[in-house]
Amino acid sequence: MAGKRGYCEEDKAVIFDLDGTLITLPVNYDRLRERLRSLLKTDHPIKPLFESIEALTKEERSLRARAYEIVYEEEGVAIDALKPRRGLKKVLKTLKGKGFRIGLVTLQGKTTATRALEKIGVSDLFDIVITREHSIDREAQIRHALRMLGTESGVMIGDRIEDMKAGQSLGCMTIGTSKSPKRRKLLRETMPRSVISNLAELLEILSN
Repeated sequence: MAGKRGYCEEDKAVIFDLDGTLITLPVNYDRLRERLRSLLKTDHPIKPLFESIEALTKEERSLRARAYEIVYEEEGVAIDALKPRRGLKKVLKTLKGKGFRIGLVTLQGKTTATRALEKIGVSDLFDIVITREHSIDREAQIRHALRMLGTESGVMIGDRIEDMKAGQSLGCMTIGTSKSPKRRKLLRETMPRSVISNLAELLEILSN
C-alpha cells in the first residue's frame, strides 16, 4: 500500500499541510458560514466549505468573489491569534539543511498563507506554496506541488484523512500528525507510514 512504502533518497521532497499541521489557525467557521448563508440567501449548511461555495455560486461570478472575500476576512481575523506547532522552525531548518525541498499545500488563500508564514518567520524555508487559488482539491494540489518540486513522489504530512488518502493515491509516503489522540486514531486507520504528535519526530522518521 502506498502509505506504507519506505522513504527513498529520490523522495527528498516534503509537502506539508498548513492549518492543523504546522499551525493552529482559529477561524470562526460558525460565524463564517452564517455570513455566507446570509450573503447567498440559503439555509445550506455550507459543508464542505469550498465545494459548497463553488456549487452555490457557479452561475454568479461576482457573488462567488464576494463569498471568498468573506472567507478572507475571517481568515484575516484568525491570523492575529494563530499559533505555530512547537519546534516548527527548528524542524523546517533541519530538513532544509539535510537537502530536502519543502512545499506547502493549503486550502487557505494565498494572502492568508503568506501572512501566516511571515508571522511565524518561516516563509523563506518553503520552496513552493500551493493555495486554494490553484485548486480546492487536495490531490490536485499535491500533484502540482510534486511537479513544482521536480519529483514524481515525496512525503505528504497532514492532519486530515484527506491528506493521507490524497498523498497515497499519488504514491507518496504519508505521515499523519495531530495533538488530538482521537484524530491520531483516525489517521492510523488510513495506514500512513507513521502518526506523530510532535513535529520533531519527523526528523528521526526521515533520517531512516
